Amino acid sequence: MARSLRFLYVESETTFAMEKVDRGKLYGSRSIETLDADSQRCNLATLASDGRTLIPNGGTAMAHLSPSGEWVENDTLAALDREGHPLAKLPSSFEGPIALEETVDEDHLLEHSIRLTYALAGEAVGTGALAGALAEGTIFTFPFSWRGGFDTDPAFLLQSEEGGIWLLIGDPNTIRLVGLEQAAACGPEAEEEPEAEGEMGSELDFTML
Repeated sequence: MARSLRFLYVESETTFAMEKVDRGKLYGSRSIETLDADSQRCNLATLASDGRTLIPNGGTAMAHLSPSGEWVENDTLAALDREGHPLAKLPSSFEGPIALEETVDEDHLLEHSIRLTYALAGEAVGTGALAGALAEGTIFTFPFSWRGGFDTDPAFLLQSEEGGIWLLIGDPNTIRLVGLEQAAACGPEAEEEPEAEGEMGSELDFTML
């Protein structure tokens, strides 16, 4: 069942139904099935570090251990900040209306790697203040959390040129530009390094091969 998001903009609430868009829906998908000599389907397994033990699919899990190596239940864990204070748990974005208060430009959007794309649909898409702002090219941003918790992802609400409403969820890019410490000399002014005496030139003499 498709989930819905409610947005609050200029004291008006609009509800959109979400439909995930992925490569499978756009281009189709395929899978590779591996069979043994008896035409039986092979199952994925992991070879343990001892080189002998086979761990079947689903045979591993994540766990938390105390400094003394004892098992720690998840419900006993607490999120703390750098000063050791408890962090407030954030609600899910589906629990209430999302206030659209912050807008960004195209450059800010392109500074994010989008990993989730949703097409939005609703009965009031073409009317109201929110529809007008989206039609003008406004890009809204807000923190998104699917299940709630202690962290959110940057989300963007925008309209395409064809009139479709899209929700994009991604992560900020962490690309660092690298430059040369010293500029290289270019053009006819650049001096070529003289060849050492007895050193072969750049041309190959194929008669020597």
